[in-house]
Amino acid sequence: MKKKILIAILCVAALLVGVLSGCTESLKQNPIETKYSDVVSSNGGMAVVYGDYLYFINGYAGQDVDNNFGHVVKGAIARVSLKEGKPDGKAQIIVPKNVYGTDTVYGGIYIVDHYIYYASTNTDLDSEGKAKTAEMVIMRTKVDGTDTTKIAEFEDHTVVFKVEGKKLVYVRSNGIFSIDLADKKFPVTTVEESIVSSAYLFGEGYIFYTVYNESNSADYILKAYPLSGGESKVLLDSKRLDSSEKTLYTLTLLSVTKEADGKLNLFYTKTDNGINTPEAGIYSYAFDTADFAFDKTKEIRITYNKNDTTNLAFKNFYKAGNYYLGLDTNRFDVFKADGTRETTTNREGEQVIASIDVGSAVTFFDIEKTDSELYLWYINSNVVYKIKIFDIQNGVYSFVEANAIKVFSGAYDATYVTLEKIGSVICYFNTNISNNAYYYEIPQDITTSTDTASGKVLGLITETDIIAAF
Repeated sequence: MKKKILIAILCVAALLVGVLSGCTESLKQNPIETKYSDVVSSNGGMAVVYGDYLYFINGYAGQDVDNNFGHVVKGAIARVSLKEGKPDGKAQIIVPKNVYGTDTVYGGIYIVDHYIYYASTNTDLDSEGKAKTAEMVIMRTKVDGTDTTKIAEFEDHTVVFKVEGKKLVYVRSNGIFSIDLADKKFPVTTVEESIVSSAYLFGEGYIFYTVYNESNSADYILKAYPLSGGESKVLLDSKRLDSSEKTLYTLTLLSVTKEADGKLNLFYTKTDNGINTPEAGIYSYAFDTADFAFDKTKEIRITYNKNDTTNLAFKNFYKAGNYYLGLDTNRFDVFKADGTRETTTNREGEQVIASIDVGSAVTFFDIEKTDSELYLWYINSNVVYKIKIFDIQNGVYSFVEANAIKVFSGAYDATYVTLEKIGSVICYFNTNISNNAYYYEIPQDITTSTDTASGKVLGLITETDIIAAF
């Protein structure tokens, strides 16, 4: 009798341990018929083109929903076929896990070597039997829905990551780390233990970042680490910027563009510790990735500090044909390759700086180039606009003053990943329909009567959301 009671107690104890620690989540799923492809575009963000398919996050569900594999529809990764670049047919769920994150810059899904990489919430249970949704899990699943695997787990959702080749590089607690995806144990390598807080930039196959000089925290060193693996390279430091090594520099990353000759043009602010900071301003330098050598005589100075921040206000620079667009708070200025501003003749016949006034608090969206024209796309007050800024004839760009055209005005959510332009389609989470996945077909001809909010359902909407919305 005592033996039976003991066995019963042990069984209950085992059951409690199972409940408190959480049952092992089954990640198995039968393969879904798939046409494999090596053509991938628009990696990172809400949607990715993979061959004849569009893979996308099926709505924004938030952090605290049921995330057990197989139970998820809203927030899952879905797929729809593409015909002539547009969604065609009914979507199907490929990865029934909730995609969730807080990184609005690089967050979203990546498809590399036929695997989908994404962030999700932890399904393990805490001591109260509740899922640890405040914790982050990075996972991957094959494009046919099979072979779902956990790659890494973290205590919160602050991790920023990007996938390239056989590596997943992430930033956490001011450290940079690399995971070897070719090794099924996913070993982690420390790239840099401590960088200047939030001073990093993913772009063109690298992560650019700054660290403090070990001997003086007021002196910065700018480095680049290849996402595919390798050694970090020093791009800028006191020795390169001042051969006497007497000057200290503070560096801030702005943007990086890839040039026609393959060089990476890095834009950055630089402040020195000299009297009246004579070198303070915005600069650019085109680095050859073969050696990342630096020649200060070839460093291009774009702006000068005039004892205030007026000329240091440009947030980013974007490649636009043979020019660059510098984004200030409410305008884009046009810069030549040598760092000088383009000029134009205004309606009064005066020579003025070529500038595109786009209102307050704007966001860059896209550059569209045809054989004869170049358009800037931007977002202002949650509305997407495009404006022609260059006529192109025989390779010569001529700045034009044109009126902005409203392209898209649908209500969208940007709590996680924002809306995304893929070809002639804009994908977004529709806030009018409980943040479900929608798309908008951009018409070739847009007039004042065009309904720029006429989106269509992209994914699958749950019955609960249908009742709530309609």
